[in-house]
Amino acid sequence: MNLVWRAVHAEGTLMEQLFGVLAKVTWKPVAHIMLLALLRNAFVTSPHYFRYWDMVTSNNLAVASIPPPTGNMLGGAVTCSCKLCKKFVKFIRSQDLSRKFMGTETERTHLMNYKAEFGLQYKNTGKGDVRTLELRKTMNDKAYTDQKKAQDEHALACNLCHSLLHLRPQPDNVNDTINLLNSVVLSTPPPAVYPHTTVQVTTPITSMNIGGGAGAGVGVAHAPAVAPVAPAVGVPPQARPPVAQKHIEIINLDDD
Repeated sequence: MNLVWRAVHAEGTLMEQLFGVLAKVTWKPVAHIMLLALLRNAFVTSPHYFRYWDMVTSNNLAVASIPPPTGNMLGGAVTCSCKLCKKFVKFIRSQDLSRKFMGTETERTHLMNYKAEFGLQYKNTGKGDVRTLELRKTMNDKAYTDQKKAQDEHALACNLCHSLLHLRPQPDNVNDTINLLNSVVLSTPPPAVYPHTTVQVTTPITSMNIGGGAGAGVGVAHAPAVAPVAPAVGVPPQARPPVAQKHIEIINLDDD
């Protein structure tokens, strides 16, 4: 993907198609950080780089900015954003073991669709179309497994936010994304190894001559690793990444 980006960067239509692929690709989150690290030196002022960084940062902040579940809180995702589901999310993210919901048969059925995914017991009381639905958490093995998974995902997202602060585009325009990123970085300990420093570029493609003539070819050159960037305003000195201690051959991100 690094090579594809460099090949089509100057082509607006092709870049739009590439962003469509990047938005749908099922990479692990750290793979996006590695690609940003490979691109940053050459494209730090590019609006395309800013767009990609903003997309990756927003996805990570969606996880890192929400406290992970503990105690009686349940992990897992609710994709519906209707008014009733928003109340349901508050319930599963709370320490309460049970909660009652008033709703029509259609609304109650909508909530009961979550019972298997979240290990919930339920009971309907009352008469008529609008009744009371009581949901109760069982806190079974699956609940604790999902909770641990959510905690691990949160910890990783926070670590990636530390790297994203150092990979931010230039010029460094302060906006809501930067402010939220700063708040995550300031409230979490820096990682022992910053994820973006674990990639060492050895023989990257720095320029490509794409054409049908006899002179078409590929230019290859050595490039330095990602240069350190000073932390944004308010970020403590300890948030600066350490010098990478090991060199890792570039990996094929498309296989992940």
